[in-house]
Amino acid sequence: MLVLWPANRLLASEVVMKGFLLGCNYLASHAAIFMWRDWRPDIVEADFLALSKHGMNTLRVFPVWSDFQPITPLIGAGGQVKEFAFGERALPDDEAGRSGVDVEMIGRFEVLTELAKKYGLKLIVGMINGWLSGRLFIPPALYGRNLLTDPTAIKWEIKFISFFVRHFKNQESIIAWDLGNECNNMAPLENSEQAWLWSRVIASAIREADPSRPVVSGLHGLSLDGIWRIQDQSETIDILTTHPYPIFTPHCNNDPLNTMRPILHATAESLFYSGIGKKPCLVEEAGTLTGCISGDQRSSEYLRASLFAAWAHNLEGYLWWCAFDQVHMTKTPYDWHFVERELGLMSTAYQMKTIFTEMEKFAGFLGKLPVDKLPAHIKDGICLVGKGTDAWGIAYNTYALACRAGLAIEFQSCEDPIKDAPLYLVPSVGGYEFIKVHRYHELMDKIFNGATLYMSLDCPYLGEYEKYFGIKIKNRIHRQEKLDVHFNIGGVFSLTMARGDYLDFDAVDQDILAVDENGNPAYIHLKYGKGSVYLLNFPLEANLVAAHDPFSNASGVDLHRIYKVLSSGDSHVVRTNDPGVVTTEHPLGKQMRLCVSVNCMPHLATNALVVREGWKTTQCLYGASDHIPACDVAVYIVTCEGPLPDGRKSP
Repeated sequence: MLVLWPANRLLASEVVMKGFLLGCNYLASHAAIFMWRDWRPDIVEADFLALSKHGMNTLRVFPVWSDFQPITPLIGAGGQVKEFAFGERALPDDEAGRSGVDVEMIGRFEVLTELAKKYGLKLIVGMINGWLSGRLFIPPALYGRNLLTDPTAIKWEIKFISFFVRHFKNQESIIAWDLGNECNNMAPLENSEQAWLWSRVIASAIREADPSRPVVSGLHGLSLDGIWRIQDQSETIDILTTHPYPIFTPHCNNDPLNTMRPILHATAESLFYSGIGKKPCLVEEAGTLTGCISGDQRSSEYLRASLFAAWAHNLEGYLWWCAFDQVHMTKTPYDWHFVERELGLMSTAYQMKTIFTEMEKFAGFLGKLPVDKLPAHIKDGICLVGKGTDAWGIAYNTYALACRAGLAIEFQSCEDPIKDAPLYLVPSVGGYEFIKVHRYHELMDKIFNGATLYMSLDCPYLGEYEKYFGIKIKNRIHRQEKLDVHFNIGGVFSLTMARGDYLDFDAVDQDILAVDENGNPAYIHLKYGKGSVYLLNFPLEANLVAAHDPFSNASGVDLHRIYKVLSSGDSHVVRTNDPGVVTTEHPLGKQMRLCVSVNCMPHLATNALVVREGWKTTQCLYGASDHIPACDVAVYIVTCEGPLPDGRKSP
C-alpha cells in the first residue's frame, strides 16, 4: 500500500544539502539523451573527470523513462491490451520484471553512480523523465494515455520508482531524488487537484522507498493560482526548483541579458517560490540558449552576476543546462530546431566556454571562504503577494525596485498569517480578492504597532480608506492616462506614470510626497498608530511588467527613489549609492559581516559603497569594493571598530 507521507516529516534537506550546490544537468557528451542506448562508460568517465576538475560538485542526471522501463503492449481481440512485455519477450518473473525495469539499464546507472563517487560528484536523480528537450520519451505501453491522470500510467510510474529507488538508496553519490524533468509538460490537466495528487503520489512512492533523502520538485512554471501551484508543490516536496530561462519565463525577456532584471531573474523567481511555498529553492536549470540568443561572452557576464546573486540570497544552489553542446546530434529533438544544440558549458571536445570559466572561478572562490554555508542575509521587509493580479510579474518588478533602493525583501502570500516585519510592500493592489478582509486587518494591526506599509494602487476594491489612510474617496475614474508626476522625496524629480482606472481622493492631513500634473495627490505619507503608511496612487510595479529596459533610460532611472524613502537604514552597515549594485549583508557574529555587492549593470561601479561610521572594510575576498566592473562582484568583510560615536549599539 502506498503511503501518502506528511509533507513536513522529512528534514533530510537540512542534513544532506550542505554547502552551495554548483554544477549542471548532465547528458553524456557523445549521445546526449540517447546515452543509455549508446552506452559508453569510458566517455562518461571522461565527462565526469572534465566536470569535476573544474570545480563542479553536483550533477542532475536522467534515467530516461523509455529506456529504463521499456514495456510494450501485446494486443488481443478487439484491440484490447492482453499484457505488457519487453517487445516479444514476456516480463521476467522477478522484482525487476514485475516492475517493467530493464536490468541492463540498471547496471549502466550503477556504473554512473560509482563514477560519480570516484570523482566526488553529487547526484540529483530525476525519476519520471518522460519529457526531455521538447520531446516525450515514454514507454510504448503508455502511448495515448494521460501520463498524469491515467491509473495504468500512474501504476507503472510507481512500480518503476519503487524498484529504482530501493535499488539505489544506498549509493553514496546520490543526494536527492526529484520527481522528474518538467513533468508538468507531459500531459494536460483540468485542475490543480489533479496536479497536487500526481505530485503527492510520486513523492510518496519515492519516500516509501527511501525516507532518508530529500525530494526535489524538478518542475518549472509554477504559479499562484494556476493548475501547477507553488503552494501545492510545496506541500509535496522538500526543495522547490526554478528553471529560469529568460525567454521561457513570462516578463523576463524584455531587457538586454547583462542588465538588472535578467541578472536578478533566477534569484527573484526562486525567492518568490520559496517565500510563497515556505520551502528552500534550487536554481535547477539555468541557461541563456547560447548561440540562439546570446554569445558566450554576454552569457558569461550574465552568469557571473546571476550566480553570485543566487548564492548571496541563500538559495540552495545553481545548476546550468547543460554540461555539453549537442551540435553533433542528428536525432530528434535535436533535428527539430536549433534551441537545444548549443547549451553546454563545454563543447563535445571538452573545450571550455567562457561561461564554464566563470563557474570554475566561482568554485575556487567558494573553496577559500571562511564559512561552509553563507549565513542568512539581513532582510528589511516582506512583499505580500495577492490574488487577482499578475502575481509573478508584479513581484519580479517589486524585487528589482527594492534591490535598486537598497532594500532586501522576501515574499509571502496574503493567504497566510502575516509574518512580523519592519516593512511591508503591497504592490499594485487590484481587483476584488487581492487580500481577505481578516488578513487586511491583521496587516494594519502590524502597522499600528510600529511597522511601515507601502501600498501602490491599481484601483482595487478595498475599504476603510479613511480609517487606515486618512483619505476620502470621491470617485472611481474610468480612464487610461499618462501623467507627469512631480516628487519631492530626497530631492525634486518628475516621472511619467501610467494608470487605467483609478481612485480619485482627497488627502488633507497627510504629507504629500508627490502630485500629478493636475495637482492631485499621487504619493502620500501618514502616521498610523506607531507606524507609517506610504500610498502611491499608480500601479508602478504592474506598469513595469511590460516595460523594456526601464532602468537604463532616463524615464526609469529614478523609479527606485519611490522605495528609497521607505528605508530607515538602521539594519545595514553598507549603503549603495549606485542603484545598479545590489548588496547583501551576512552577520558573522555581532561585530562582523560578510557583504556581497553584485553590479547588475553593464557599466563600471566606482566608489558605489559607503560603509557606516564605526565600521570599516577589513578584508576583500573577491574583487574590490571600490571598483566593481560591469556585471561583476565584490565580496568583503566589514568589522565594527568599537562603540559607535553616537552611542548606538551595533546593528
